[in-house]
Parts: sequence; structure tokens; C-alpha cells
Amino acid sequence: MTNEYNDAETENRGLITELGHAFDSRRNFLKKGIVATTAGLGLSAGTGTVGASGGSDDGSGNKYVEPLNYALTLERLESTFYERGLDEFSEDELVGSDLIQRFGDPVQSTLYDQLTMIRDHEQAHVDALVSTIEDLGGQPVGEDDIEFQFDLGSPETFIETAATLETTGVSAYDGAISQFSGSDELLTAAATIATVEGRHSAYLNGLTGKSPFPEAFDEALKPAEVLEAIQPFIVSETTTQ
Repeated sequence: MTNEYNDAETENRGLITELGHAFDSRRNFLKKGIVATTAGLGLSAGTGTVGASGGSDDGSGNKYVEPLNYALTLERLESTFYERGLDEFSEDELVGSDLIQRFGDPVQSTLYDQLTMIRDHEQAHVDALVSTIEDLGGQPVGEDDIEFQFDLGSPETFIETAATLETTGVSAYDGAISQFSGSDELLTAAATIATVEGRHSAYLNGLTGKSPFPEAFDEALKPAEVLEAIQPFIVSETTTQ
């Protein structure tokens, strides 16, 4: 049974093909972005193994700040993606795409509102995480600290990428939720976000022709694996010091 589950990989795992992740040194991304999160969790993501196993803090004195910034980075990525995609494509373009033309009126007539709601959910997650990190005395990863890039060449690509990001998000929360052990409040908060991400994933998988619930158990990805998966969506900038 173990081999059966190990062999049953979802399509989003195809993104995890390159080691490393990008960062913007001009904005001190090493100090408060993905690299800081990786260091705090004691993981290797293409820059060498750093830190010790287990969470640390970012100077705030609270061990939960860095895993929360990890979650915030993922939510900022998703929020930015939907904002750009819905700015790029009109409702008519999305409904007229080859993917959506396979469906009848109930799906077509609600598509734009559903995607807008998902966008709003992701922004609500961002706002909640920012507030929580600040309440703990930490410094949240800012919207100007990370520069994202997305392939928005067609409505089909937008919807397919959305499905991949949501599936990755579910696996990311499943893999990182243990970092909040010791805080019932944070564990509950992370679980309530993860279940909503699961609903997003199911809806979008259905649009792209995949099963909304392909396995009996979702795959839990380690933070280092997730960082590798989202690396193609992060712009790399280097500067000469």
C-alpha cells in the first residue's frame, strides 16, 4: 500500500524539477523572505543546508514567525497570480476558453465570480497572516519584497496554473502544519486555511479535467520541496556589491 501511495503523484509534482530558489538581494530577501524561512526551518533549498532542525525566530523571539512568513510567501504568490490573471483576461475570454466551453451554463455563468472569490480568499489569507505575524512581534514578508512572474499567455494557461498552485498550496500546508505544534490557535488557523485551499484545488481540478479528489490522502510536501516548486514563479535579481 505504501508503494501505491508513493507512485500516485499529482501533476503539480512535475514542477519540482529544479533545485534552488531565487531571491532579490536589493530588498533584503535573505533576511525576511524565503531564504530566511528556509534557514529558520533548517532546510536546504539550493543554497546549502543552513540552520538546525526545528523552527527558530527572526529576531522577534517567537519561533512561529518564520513558518508564518513561509505561509505568507505562498499566499502572496497566489494572491498576486489571481490579481494579474483577472486583470489580464475578461470574463468573456475566460468563459470562451476551450477548457470552459466543455461545460454548460451553470459552470460558465459562475466562473468569473468563483475565480474572483478565490482571489479574495487568498488576499484574506495574506491579511490574516500579516496581522498574526505583527501581533507576534515579527516582520511580515512585504508585497514589495518578492517579485513574481507568471505565464499568462492564454486563459487556459491561467486556469491550469491556478489548479497547480492550489494543489501545491494544500500539500504545503499539510507538510508545514507541524511547525505550529504547541499553539492550538495557530494549528486551527492553518487547518482552516488548508481546507479552503483544498476546495479551491477541487474546483479548479474539475475545470481542467482532473479528478477533484484524486487520492484518499493529500500529499504532504516538505517546505524545501515547495520552495523548489514555486521557484519558476519568482524573479531572480542579482546585484554587484
